[in-house]
Parts: sequence; structure tokens; C-alpha cells
Amino acid sequence: VTMNIKTSAIFLGHGGGPLPLLKDASHRSMIETLSKTGRIWKSFHDPKVKSIIFVSAHYVSSSELSSNGLYSNGSGNSGTILVQCEARPKLLFDYYGFPPESYEYEMANPGSVELAERIVSLINNDVSDKEGNDINPIKSLIHAKLDKRHRGFDHGVFVPMLAINAPQNIPIVTVSLANDHDTSAHIALGQALAPLRNDGVLIIGSGLGFHNLGAFFGGGGVSAEEVKKRAQEFDDGLEILLRETSEKKTSMVEKWRSTLPWSQFCHPTAEHLMPLFVVLGTVLGTGSGYDTEVCLEYMERISFDMMGIPTSHYIFD
Repeated sequence: VTMNIKTSAIFLGHGGGPLPLLKDASHRSMIETLSKTGRIWKSFHDPKVKSIIFVSAHYVSSSELSSNGLYSNGSGNSGTILVQCEARPKLLFDYYGFPPESYEYEMANPGSVELAERIVSLINNDVSDKEGNDINPIKSLIHAKLDKRHRGFDHGVFVPMLAINAPQNIPIVTVSLANDHDTSAHIALGQALAPLRNDGVLIIGSGLGFHNLGAFFGGGGVSAEEVKKRAQEFDDGLEILLRETSEKKTSMVEKWRSTLPWSQFCHPTAEHLMPLFVVLGTVLGTGSGYDTEVCLEYMERISFDMMGIPTSHYIFD
């Protein structure tokens, strides 16, 4: 038996705000998926893991850039990936209206300036052919910049880390999404990050497989039963789509909006699903354009329900 030297790549549903940490009854099923007996817990506690990249749905460069005027150079920021470059990040409590104790969590994980710089160079990598033409297929879709603000770890990072009781001595770098809609850009981001899985870097896409806030709280004129049915059909379709990527190439995945049932209902905006495509990109390898035939037999779908709505984590080994 050959030892698997690669770390896992995981799409993790991070729940609603701090509710998993408050042990909220609506998140019981999800909390169970993060317990010591499961594959997710084991991946975070794998001795191979030397550092962790989180791609969080709550860190989207297009909105960070426009709201903070960070790089308002007029050149259109939709393909910018921000990479957190901070040695000792604090926690960013980016949720509202929860009990006071949910604003007092602490987490000691350092950042890693070194890993952040490596991520930027992998994404912006100069790959040339014999004539000296740039042939990095990723470059046309995304480019990376170090984010040197003291932003801290958002709840897409610290909630899963604390819920899993992950080691707090492992450095974490948060990588942003480019925007909330461009699937191929996020697959490309994953392809750029893929080599890091051979170097002890655990890659986590932190989002949710269902993210219609109105439906969570019973709004929108759709019955609870109908919401469940739609979420289940979307989730089942998503699994089939991911498993078929090997045969049908990524062009099928890129069409998920038009091919999956209830996609607009389950994701009115898609920032909570984009981290899944980054994780998928790490499985499709790097520098190979979109023709890679891959074997996804080691993908496991870990289903749970959150606030009564079915959805899943996906783990790739």
C-alpha cells in the first residue's frame, strides 16, 4: 500500500455564524460531522499537516476592494485574489446579534507570511513556452496580491477550527474569493494551490452547500417541506456533477448554474459555493488547463442538516 503523501482538500459547511460553537440544536447534525470519529476531524489532526489554507466565503476580494478602495486603479478587480499576509491575526467577529460569549472566542493560530508569499507566486507564476510566450492558463483568469491589512480570521475560519478543536500551533493563511460568481476563476485558483498539498498544506474551502437566508428563516413563500426537497435535489445533483468531472471535464461544472436543479434558489448569490470549486481545482492538478481526466473515487460526501435543511461537506483525499 502506498502512503498518501497528500493532505486532504475539504469543502466545509461552516454553519450559521457562531451557532456551531454555541452548540445550537439547529446545528446538532452538523456538529456531529466534525466529531473525533469522522474524517474531517482526522484530516485536521493529521500529523502531515504543517499549515492550513482557508478559502472563506466571507472574504471576497471584489467587495473588499470596492468597499475599502484598496486597489481602485480602475482596471476591474473581478479576478483579484487577496492573500492574507499577517503574522498574528486576531479574530474578526463578522456576525451580528448573537450572545455576548460569541464575541469572546480566542484562537492562537499564527499566520504565515512565507506561505502567503508562496501562494501569490504560485498564482502569478511566470510559465513560458520555448518562444518565451507566457502560457500560464491561470493568469488570464486571476492574479494575486498580498493583503497587508490587519483583517484577522473571519468566522468562516475560526468557527470550524474551534468546532473541530484543531491544533492551535498550525499557521493559517486565508485566501479570498475573486468574486461571487466566476466558477472557472475559482477552479483555476485551486489548480494553482494544488502543489501545496504535497507540502503538508491542508486546503479548506469554507462555505455552505445551501445558502438562501430567506429560506433558512421561513421566508420567501416556500413551505419548509418544499425548501427541503429543493435543497436535497440540488445537493444530490451537485454530487453527481462532481463525480462526473473526471469524464466530462470541468466545462460541465462551470455550467452548474444552468444544469443543477434549484441552483438559483439554493444560491441566490454563489459566494458560499465558490470555495467548493477551489477545492475541486486542487484535485484537478495544476497547469494542465481544463482537459485533465481525474479520478474522484476518493471523494466523500458527508451529509448533514442545518436548521432542518439538508446539505453536505465534500472531502477529497
